[in-house]
Order: sequence, then structure tokens, then C-alpha cells
Amino acid sequence: MDFANYTHTIAFPFDNNAFLSSIKKIKRYQRENSIGCAGQTIRIAVLGGFTSALFVDCLEIFLRFGGFNPIFFVSDYDRFYETGFFDNPALSAFKPNLIYVMTCSKNFEHFPSFMDDGKTSTSKIDQEYLRFSGLWDALDSRYHCLIIQNNFEAPDVRYLGNLDRFYLGSPFYFTEEMNKKMFAYSMHHSFFHIFDFQNLQTRFGSSAFFVNDEWCLYKLAVSSQLIPTFAYRLSTQIASLFGRRKKVLVLDLDNTIWGGVIGEVGVSGIALGPNTPSGEAYLAFQRYLCALRDTGVLLAVASKNDFSNAISGLNSEYSLLKPSDFASIKANWENKSDNLMSISKELNVGLDSFVFIDDNPAEIDLVSKQLPMICTLLSLGPSQSMQLLSDSGFFETPSVSKDDQKRNEMYQANIQREQLASSFASYRDYLVSLSMVLTMDSFSPKNIERVVQLCNKTNQFNLTTIRYTEPEIEAFSKDPMRFCFCSDLTDKFGDNGIISVFISRFIKNDVVEIETWLMSCRVFKRDVELAVFNYFLSKMASRSIKSIIGRYSPTEKNKPVASFYRSLGFSFVKTENSVEIWSIDFQTALQKKGLPPIEIIEKDSF
Repeated sequence: MDFANYTHTIAFPFDNNAFLSSIKKIKRYQRENSIGCAGQTIRIAVLGGFTSALFVDCLEIFLRFGGFNPIFFVSDYDRFYETGFFDNPALSAFKPNLIYVMTCSKNFEHFPSFMDDGKTSTSKIDQEYLRFSGLWDALDSRYHCLIIQNNFEAPDVRYLGNLDRFYLGSPFYFTEEMNKKMFAYSMHHSFFHIFDFQNLQTRFGSSAFFVNDEWCLYKLAVSSQLIPTFAYRLSTQIASLFGRRKKVLVLDLDNTIWGGVIGEVGVSGIALGPNTPSGEAYLAFQRYLCALRDTGVLLAVASKNDFSNAISGLNSEYSLLKPSDFASIKANWENKSDNLMSISKELNVGLDSFVFIDDNPAEIDLVSKQLPMICTLLSLGPSQSMQLLSDSGFFETPSVSKDDQKRNEMYQANIQREQLASSFASYRDYLVSLSMVLTMDSFSPKNIERVVQLCNKTNQFNLTTIRYTEPEIEAFSKDPMRFCFCSDLTDKFGDNGIISVFISRFIKNDVVEIETWLMSCRVFKRDVELAVFNYFLSKMASRSIKSIIGRYSPTEKNKPVASFYRSLGFSFVKTENSVEIWSIDFQTALQKKGLPPIEIIEKDSF
């Protein structure tokens, strides 16, 4: 298997049958080429309520393809509860980062009967819920890691026809109530996440999802033909939890977000709006794109078009997407690969975080060859494009923060700042003109999602690139041996949201180590790092600190901060396991600190 066949077989959208027939070749190719070995290691425990061997093989393939180095612990068949609830030395020694509880409705112990009255049915549901919630609580208390569990699929047959959904003793009613309770649990426990097993059933249909003969023969709760899709979907959820969500969706315009070529038919001639079936389909696709925007996905345009035509189309009566909804618009006659690179530079977002969709196969092929790190999708129409994006999992998200909802606005404000900078003779005068205010806050329930998000997706200004789960960040916030804070930046253009995370650890009474220091790329070159460091020094002054240690773990993406500690006056000490150790005397640090034109405010809750 060569590289072209490898990527064709595994890249979304893939063919399940072709994938299954090539598993041995794919695994051999990944092994021979060390695919994923240099990526982030994730220790995944799979606690199976049904046969998991083929699923784990597929999951490993997809995670390695996505840049992870997964290591697995797999429980014995149908021993998910015993392995997780009771002390298990092997699982404890494994030290999982993530536990996946792979269950289905066949794993219920307190199943209903049509003879049950309402009280008996409710009691059985409560007993089953207590069994599972007890398992989740035990896993959390013992392993302190992320937990994912399937919700429960609907029964594959109906027993009472249309009455199934409502009858208290029916399996359907039982399953629905369990799923509601599971969701309520997830809303109050940040470590617990749900894999939407039932949606997999809905998307592909019960007959394709479950084959009773395969359950009887192999104890497969998902048909063997759908297992690659099942594993792929979970891999995108895991990637999202560990900060690998795609960030930018770049769209063509003609025959992609509206029908027709606007330069030929004019604004009035494009298919968009409720008056025609085609126009209504494009309108539905735009509505879906607006929803993606609201979850924090940056939208951009790369279209071979006159700029004026592109803007007139976006400003048309029925277009839901307006020019202001796009972080960048490249409508010209340049090579699309060049425009994509220009968008990447303008937004300061790596091309490996891009998804590009176009209706022209030649453009898709060219971008795929020239910029293979970009995920490309060929549009065969608005309805198919919407389904492709939905199935791709590229923009899977574990949560939606307030910062996500205004991300596009933040990037547009950043472009305004760049334009303003060119009008000042002195860069410091420009910084003063921004009227920046940096607000320091502890890791609190209201901001912890954003802190975890930044830790897991920030690569450029990230000195150690250590990734953290929400339970770990919560533990840091309560640890007396750590001093942690995050920073929110506002200026005259608006609120940038939380843009910096700082985690330090006291290794002696008079020595503190900077464990993690990262900043969003949106605030580069604005002296925010100096303000953050000054604040840290002011908080350490009352602790009789004599020296500060900093660590730098070089990666391909964080080269911009390779000399950062040196710029602050730190001295290089040594390299230890590929990590550079730097140090500075506390008094020296105080003498060298700069005075950036940024006002610092501390939250009352800190």
C-alpha cells in the first residue's frame, strides 16, 4: 500500500467495505511508517459490553491517521461493569487518560416487562440508572479522567407498534428514560461525555445498524459493515476532547452556497431562497453554516469571482450569510491554494485546521495535491454538502462557550487592529491607542471550559504543549501547590475573551516552576505576555520566591517561542528528555520586567 492508496482508503468520506478489506494493509502501513508515533499519546481504556476487537482496530487506525499515538487497555468481553466498578490493579497501572464504556441496551439488567405497572417500571429505570451512575462515579473517583459512554439505541423491533414509545412497560420507553437520565448526569459532571450511539442507528437505519444474526454469532451490537463508521465517529469525538477540532471552513460561492454562476446570471438569477426547490436547498445549507458559525467555526471564502459579484451575492435578499459572517473573503482569479495560504496567514491559523468545500472536482484535486494537510470535500449539491459536513465530525465540539459564539467577530476585529497599526509611526503609540485592559481570574466553573479548550488547541505560543482534561484543570485550581490563572483581554475594538492560561507549581518553598504558559495567536505582538509575567511576579513577591524555572518543549508549531525565556532574561540550564530547562533569579526578573501599556484588573473572585 502506497501513500495515495492509504489516504484514499482512510480519509473521510471513506467506503466501509474498502476500509474493512484493507485493515491489515492499513495497519502494516501505519506500523512501517510510524504513523502517529510522534503524536500526542492517549491511553484509552475500552470497557466493552459487546465484542470490541474489530472496533478497537478501526479506532486505532483513525486516531493514528489524525495524529495521535493511542495505547489501549481492553476489558474482557462483557466485563465492563466489574472492570470499572471494582478495584482493578491492571487498569490502575495503565493510568488511562480516557475511559470508553462501550455499552448497548443489551447490557441492561433491570429490563421492563409489559406486565409492569407505572411504579414497577419507574423502579426498574431508577435501579438501572443507579447501576450506571454508580459505575461513572467509581471510575471518576479512582481514575480522574475523561469518560465517554454510548447512549442507548432504540429497540430494533416494535412490540406494541405506535404504542411502543409511550407504554410504561415497553423497551422503547425504558431506553428513552435512561437516555434522559444519562444526559442529565452529563450536564452536572464535566468529566462525562456521551457518544450518540442512537444517532448512528437513526442515520443509517435500524436494519443497517443492527444485524441480529451477528449478535447471536459474534455479540456485535453494531453490524460489522458499520463498525468503521462507528469507530470514525468516536475518533472525532476524542479528537475534539483533546483539542483537534477543525477551526476554519473555507467555502466556494457559485454552485456551493448558492446555485448558478453569479457573474453570468446576476444576483437575481442565482438559486437561493424559498421560491424554488433548488433555492430552498441552498437556503437550508446556509442555515446549517450559520449554526456552525455560532459554535465557533470560522467561515471564509475562496472563490474565483469578481469581488463585487461575491459581495453582491452575499448581500442579496435571501442570503443568510452576509459579508460580516466571514473572517476572510478571497474572491479573485488567483490560484485557490494561494488564497487558502493567504487566509491562513491572515487569520494566523494553521492549514491543518482548515476544511475546504468546492463543487469543482479539479479545484478539489489541486488543493488536495498542493496542500494535503487541508481536508477537502467535493460538493455535489447543498443537501449532500450539509450531510457530508455533518457526518465528517470535523467540527465536533464537546461544548460551546461564549468565546466560541463570538469568534468570527473577534477575528474581524483583529484585522481592524492590523490595519490600524500601519497608521502609527511608533508601534508603542499604536499599542497605547488600543486602550488594552487585561483581567486576571482564577480557574472557575464559568471559565474552565475555555481554559481546557485553549490548553488543548493552542500550539504556537505554548511553551510546553501539555494537554489537559477538564478534571485535571479542576484539580489544579484546588491544589495549594499550584498558582493558576487565566486572562481576558479587552480593547477599543471589543472583547477578545480568555486569551492566556498560566499554570505554575511550587517545587520548593522558594522555587516555582512554570508548568504551562500559553496565549491565543489573536494577541501576538501586543506585549500581553509581558503583562502576564509582571502579574505573576507581583503574586510571587509575597511568597519569598528566590528563583523561577521555565520549561520549553520544542515542537514544529511552537518555534515562535523558542527564544521566549531568553527574551525575559532567563538563562539556559540544560536539556532533559528533549525539554529545555531555563531559570532566572527572582530579583533579576523584577529588575528586567517591562512596562507594557496594558491596565491590569483582578477579578474579585480571585
